[in-house]
Amino acid sequence: MAGLRVPDNPERLAHRLHRATGLILLAYFMAHAVTMGGALAGYTWLAWPAAALTTSKAVRFAVAAAAAFHGLNGLRLILVEALGLGLGRPGIPRPPYVSTSLRSAQRLLLHAVVVLAGLAAALAAYMLVAW
Repeated sequence: MAGLRVPDNPERLAHRLHRATGLILLAYFMAHAVTMGGALAGYTWLAWPAAALTTSKAVRFAVAAAAAFHGLNGLRLILVEALGLGLGRPGIPRPPYVSTSLRSAQRLLLHAVVVLAGLAAALAAYMLVAW
């Protein structure tokens, strides 16, 4: 588990969560394709296990939460990397090499992504329970 430690760097944690949520979405979409393709082709032995997985409320909540974080973090990355929002001015690197990319604007964007993804996950949980 030493490779999963994240020091005081929220950008690195966001990167790892972005990768993990991408894998969750990929696995769900693959199971969904197997379910729909198997059902359409008449392979019920293939479609039933995948259908049981994709119709679970817990799995649907995990996919909704992962999609919310992945999408919002992707928008944040586009704003930062393509438009340069929050990067600041480059400076001369001097020890102790404090990263300028983790200053106020980027941290604010990252915190907004986490809050909005949490609200979207709460809304998904409410919709799954209420309906």
